[in-house]
Amino acid sequence: MQTCNSAEVNHATSAVISATARMSSQTLCAMMSDGNVSIDKLQRLHMHLRHVIQSALDLSAELNLQTDVSVAALFASLDDLTETMVHNLPFVENWLYLKFLPILSYMDDEIVTQLSQMNFTCGAFHVIVKVLSREASLITDSQQKLIFTHLIYSYLSRTDTAGCFSNITKNNEWLQRNFGIFSKYASLSQLQMLNSHFTKDTESISSGRVHCDF
Repeated sequence: MQTCNSAEVNHATSAVISATARMSSQTLCAMMSDGNVSIDKLQRLHMHLRHVIQSALDLSAELNLQTDVSVAALFASLDDLTETMVHNLPFVENWLYLKFLPILSYMDDEIVTQLSQMNFTCGAFHVIVKVLSREASLITDSQQKLIFTHLIYSYLSRTDTAGCFSNITKNNEWLQRNFGIFSKYASLSQLQMLNSHFTKDTESISSGRVHCDF
């Protein structure tokens, strides 16, 4: 009779997730060759990837074994964001659906902070905020706070990006493009640290009552 042990289950689970990561990278490459991809298709692909990962972990859990698998490390999402590709806006959008959102539940603040330190232009950063705001229903409150603190606020606080004001003249537009739905986590003092023209009169915008056309 074959001997079963938790180490073998961990190995098998890791193999499934690693294969899924490779598939997502190849899909990302193929999509860039195909040109524009619809949001509906991106959303479907994201759900498929997330389902495979969760199913592998759930199967291990059903066997009452303690799975020691680092999903985020196996997916190595940041490896796909090369110096060239971080400036490619369609690629950044596709990457979010195929390499970021499917494993967001398994990311810690260190990985998200590393993302904020990458060489994104403000334009690429605005794509990130737009996509994550669009898919807010898939992101838990704790994950949203993680994104606000370690990605959005961290990125905007950098000296080389300094608030991302280019081609923006109004406070509500600045708030919408740079924070999206995550503005509800920003205090007035934080906003004024990034934008000295932001006043208490516009604080109500950060409460989430602003209309964001995503």
